[in-house]
Amino acid sequence: MVKEPIKTDLKITEEGNKVVLESSILKVQLDIQTGKISYFTLPGAPLFTEKDYGIQFTPVQDVDTKTFLVRQAFLLDKGKLFMV
Repeated sequence: MVKEPIKTDLKITEEGNKVVLESSILKVQLDIQTGKISYFTLPGAPLFTEKDYGIQFTPVQDVDTKTFLVRQAFLLDKGKLFMV
C-alpha cells in the first residue's frame, strides 16, 4: 500500500547565511555558504547534522554516460530519538 501525499505547511525564513525551513514537527537549516544541512527539533535541539565535507560527488562512467556517484554523511546527536 502506498500512502497518499499530505499537505505540509512550511515556514521559510533567512537568518544571516542560513535558510531555515520549519514544519509543525521539524526544523531544517541550510547554510547557503557551505551547503551544510542540519536538522533540529522545534525548540532547537539538534537531531543530526551533515559532517564537514560530508557530501562528495565522484565522477564515474556508466556505460556511455558520464555521471556522478554521490555520498552524503551525517553526524547523529547522541541520545536523541526522533519519531514521526
